[in-house]
Amino acid sequence: MTHNDLPPCPLPEEGGDFGSQCSQAAGDRALGRPGGAIHNLVSLRDALRDFAAARDWRPFHTPKNLAMAMIVEAAELVEHFQWATPEESMAPPPEKLAAIRDEVADTLIYLVELADVLDIDLIAAARDKIAKNALKYPAPRGTDGA
Repeated sequence: MTHNDLPPCPLPEEGGDFGSQCSQAAGDRALGRPGGAIHNLVSLRDALRDFAAARDWRPFHTPKNLAMAMIVEAAELVEHFQWATPEESMAPPPEKLAAIRDEVADTLIYLVELADVLDIDLIAAARDKIAKNALKYPAPRGTDGA
């Protein structure tokens, strides 16, 4: 069964379950993108552009505002782990994991939007940073798989 063959799925405000196979279809429908259009960082960026433009939010998407919003969302993510033991943090109950998932998504969304307004290629930036970190923090001999 392909994504296009899935039955119509209700949006969350209609009682939809975003943890189900309907998640992508309902999310795409909410964005006006039927057919599974969000599948990588570029399509996510494009969907976020469309989402913001449809609501006339682009004027508010300045680097300052997006960075601040991202930090707020990251703080909300951290809040789910406050006072948890390391073991508890590795196995949150389903309802907590769903809330964590939402905060991870919020943080990612703001990061993608920030990179977009600053014209930063996130994959290239991450690749370059990993290379810098490899020089700064070389792996001990014998641990690199060689």
